[in-house]
Amino acid sequence: MGILFQIARGGTFVAIVAAFSLALVKPEDTHSGIGPPVLPDNLLAIPRPAPAPAQPSEVKFSADADAYGQFWIMGTANGVTFRFLADTGASDVSFSKRDARRLGIDITRLSFTGRASTANGLVRTAETRVARLSVGPFAVTDFPVSINEGELDFPLLGMTFLQRMHVGINNGTLTLTSKP
Repeated sequence: MGILFQIARGGTFVAIVAAFSLALVKPEDTHSGIGPPVLPDNLLAIPRPAPAPAQPSEVKFSADADAYGQFWIMGTANGVTFRFLADTGASDVSFSKRDARRLGIDITRLSFTGRASTANGLVRTAETRVARLSVGPFAVTDFPVSINEGELDFPLLGMTFLQRMHVGINNGTLTLTSKP
């Protein structure tokens, strides 16, 4: 090191370092036998990101239309079984006051300040939540639902639930497919 430093001060450092480097290179380490060493191929590889983890397989559920073209799907809310009407025209998952009682909801504590336009006209609604809502293989927890003050013979499976998956209708079959 002391010798290189002294040589560098004399202005010939670069030439001596280059000569010294060439003396260390063996002919089998180069393409032509002369020149800089050739790096192994694995050192020249461009780093690539790790492959993405495998995606879970998609979940599908199908229901056939009834004679009127409606799709009825069995499900549960708070452990109570219901026959839902899949309704892409309904904003919410909606239950009647009678169904709310079955769910364990105290309807006297609800505030019916919302409004919904239905086939039977304008009705008042109250917002609440169910601990768990399951339809086919799909389940959500602490899910918002509305309680309909009007006449509702069956619960509606509206868009707040359906928008969580891909919805397709083909040849009288409704298919719900999980989103990634």
